[in-house]
Amino acid sequence: MRRLVRSLLPVPWLGLLLAACDGPVDPRAAADAALDAEPSWSPDGATIAFVRTGPRAGVVSAVRASREPGAPGVATSEVPPPRALLLVAAGGGAPRVLAHTVTAPAWLPDGGGLLATDPFRGRVVRVATDGTVRPVADTTALAFDPAVSRGGAVLVSTDRTDAGGRGGPLRLWLAAERALRRPLGPAAPGGGAGGSEQSTSPSWGPDGRVAFQRWRAADGPGFQIAIVDTAVGAAAVRVADGTAPAWSPTGEWIAYTRDATGGRGTLRLVRPDGTGDRPLIGGAEEGAVTGRAAWSPDGRFLAVPRVTRAHGAALWVVDAATGAARRLTAPRDAR
Repeated sequence: MRRLVRSLLPVPWLGLLLAACDGPVDPRAAADAALDAEPSWSPDGATIAFVRTGPRAGVVSAVRASREPGAPGVATSEVPPPRALLLVAAGGGAPRVLAHTVTAPAWLPDGGGLLATDPFRGRVVRVATDGTVRPVADTTALAFDPAVSRGGAVLVSTDRTDAGGRGGPLRLWLAAERALRRPLGPAAPGGGAGGSEQSTSPSWGPDGRVAFQRWRAADGPGFQIAIVDTAVGAAAVRVADGTAPAWSPTGEWIAYTRDATGGRGTLRLVRPDGTGDRPLIGGAEEGAVTGRAAWSPDGRFLAVPRVTRAHGAALWVVDAATGAARRLTAPRDAR
């Protein structure tokens, strides 16, 4: 299970820099760089939360964090590089550190804090605007990748089984304060960490449906973007082949990533019915898109993690209509 979860979390920062930049990269320079990814746009549109990974993230070491009271043991070979949750003004400026060693931020609807993943304990936490961190989901099962609807409903990816145990296939569960309430849909046949279907990376649509990233053994090695209606519990419907969906606030588009020629990630847009699929930014000529994008509240822009030779692994703000982009963060200048 641990190996599977690592495969679903962001690509390791050093390998990404070496593989995705436009042209050859000095490994010594890459090792001293930071990677900015996992953006989440605040409900008021003023602030973007993101995760900075790498030796310039300005955080405590992963080894030290793993030794906090109550934390599970983490083998040295499995310890990821340091991470920090940062906030930056949507218009640009110097980011500030909000919390340490958490990933996958998702703003709460009132803007009073965020949900995030504590990767060392395998649980979802709430991060207040003052940086205070506390658990919010059931700690008896692995839980990560929180997504919050406009009405405050929370989805997480978890290995919890219907019987209340753990070690099942990764599925989406509705969560509430310190508890997992119910799964979305029946368990996939096959069971276990290597079950025939895994569901992760949820994103709420404005109408209550959910887009998510799905892997099914019957479909081969790739991932799909699927949609499920949380109200009626119908079977999920495939929309596109790709990863990391992000549903627009208007409901018109789902942004997602797909590998283009040479493994360079491209950000694409597709309508919820599967039509209108088109590339927006990324690919071999423009620099790889490295993970999930985040929509602005008005649906006009996306915060997008990209790797370019000139600026490294930074966040960019991209016009959803034209693809015009401006760089938002400067991880190579981080100290």
